Amino acid sequence: MSYIFFAFLAATSFAISTLITKFVGKHIFKTWEKLWVYFLVTTAPLSLIVVPFIAPTPWPVQSLLPILSSSILIVVALVFFYKGLLVVDASILAPLFQIQAAVIAILAFLLLGERFPLTNYLWLALIIAGSIIVAMDEKLDLNTFLKPGILNIILANLLFAGSNVAAGVALKSTSSWNVIFWTSVFNLIFVASFIVFRRPNLKASARQISPMIVAAAFQFVAVSSLLIAYRENLTISGVFGMLSAPIVFVISVLASKFYPKLLEHHNAKVYAIRGLGLLIILFGAIKITLG
Repeated sequence: MSYIFFAFLAATSFAISTLITKFVGKHIFKTWEKLWVYFLVTTAPLSLIVVPFIAPTPWPVQSLLPILSSSILIVVALVFFYKGLLVVDASILAPLFQIQAAVIAILAFLLLGERFPLTNYLWLALIIAGSIIVAMDEKLDLNTFLKPGILNIILANLLFAGSNVAAGVALKSTSSWNVIFWTSVFNLIFVASFIVFRRPNLKASARQISPMIVAAAFQFVAVSSLLIAYRENLTISGVFGMLSAPIVFVISVLASKFYPKLLEHHNAKVYAIRGLGLLIILFGAIKITLG
């Protein structure tokens, strides 16, 4: 049952990485360019340094196109994600990530020929309903779901889901570690090109960058742990991997009560409504994951 441990480790690490990144976006880096660049230049080197010691990383001839596609979708998704992160609460960010489960199921059905039971449309509707609820604030306005920040997060998750499917295609002809390694290579190429041609203001001290390094370390642990868990059991590991959302939510609520300036602050009514939305999203995502 070691896959349960690794899946839970992945969920916890994803949650910590998300919370640290939100903290950085709120208190340190106020532009998506800095968040985007420093996340990519701190996460990618870890894969390039560690992975070759774990497994061989040959040039992925057969899987090159899907790996490249996965990388492109990741770097574009992160642009929208960080634009949204700057204005969206952490207690909203994590629940909306479960949208990926529904999108991946649909894309796997359309592109990979996997089955898609009709009942999944019901669970998909539940996820959408839960997403609308979880986005609410004190105004209790359903139109909150249509704010640019929320839409950026949703679009990011659609692209993340596409990236995961592309990686799934690549895994049919190469190893997971090879996918991680070469995706990181392409990510660094894209971010280097962005720096050269866009020339964004990236001025930052070592102290400001250090939280992103910590977030990158947790991100690497999360991805690696989830891959290890998937080797033993895909379905149950996927369910446990979703626990990052409630972990982030609970920590956000506690921080709101005891350290209101740390991440976010709302009244108990808002968090009760968002909690309901989170439960609805998780229920629908688990149902889709279990097929």
